[in-house]
Amino acid sequence: MSSAPRRFHRLLGIGVAAAALAVAACGGGGGDENRTPFAPNVPVVPTAVDVDAASFTPVTSSTGTYSISIPEGWAPVGGVGAATQEETWQLWTGERLTAEMAVTCEPIPNNPVTGEPFNNRDFADRDRALRGALGGAVIPDEGTEFGLTVADEPALGTTYTVTASGIAIRQQAIYVIKGDCAWILHLRVFGDGDAGGYARLFGRVVGSFRPIDN
Repeated sequence: MSSAPRRFHRLLGIGVAAAALAVAACGGGGGDENRTPFAPNVPVVPTAVDVDAASFTPVTSSTGTYSISIPEGWAPVGGVGAATQEETWQLWTGERLTAEMAVTCEPIPNNPVTGEPFNNRDFADRDRALRGALGGAVIPDEGTEFGLTVADEPALGTTYTVTASGIAIRQQAIYVIKGDCAWILHLRVFGDGDAGGYARLFGRVVGSFRPIDN
């Protein structure tokens, strides 16, 4: 499972939620391979997120390319994707995967129409098109878009919902280009979690994100 979780999580970032369910069922959160996070007999108890009481731990990525503050209780998923350098942190509530956050670095291609390097809008449009092309396993709800500043650069945020195996997965993606990377920061909230609370928590995580110049 060392390389598969990275591939699965990258796919989930563009909407293949069913892949994430497979990773979780394989014990992707914290190494407990007996967990069955999406089994019908495991209840989901929505819990409000107390953002004001949350504690954060500053970490530097294993690749040494960025620093970020992660909420206490969120466990890193082992391994780094070779293609996208994605790293993921998961929050489990008992036997259920409640939410996860991820940071991805992608190379910046040229727009095939304009010939100019991709911008935030190009990446968001690409991912929307990919979600729309996936078909039955994913039902996109594009929700909202919003502008923000991340690491002193203009960024674009999107929210949307996908469904897989009857589980709603509410997602937020933040696109920001800095240095040689198109950075994509993801939040994924599974099932009946406090999506609004996790979004506020994620906002603090995004605010702490800083690429490291090497």
